[in-house]
Amino acid sequence: MPNEPKTILATDCGSTTTKAILIERQDSGEYRLVVRGEAPTTVEAP
Repeated sequence: MPNEPKTILATDCGSTTTKAILIERQDSGEYRLVVRGEAPTTVEAP
């Protein structure tokens, strides 16, 4: 379908850890997890 997104970036900014995942639609129409990552959340100015 032309209105379906090709790429989805989802984030979860928690109080101690920030997590992110990248999902992409394949030519077959299925969505696949491409990469995920996490890092400590910064609460103070860098």
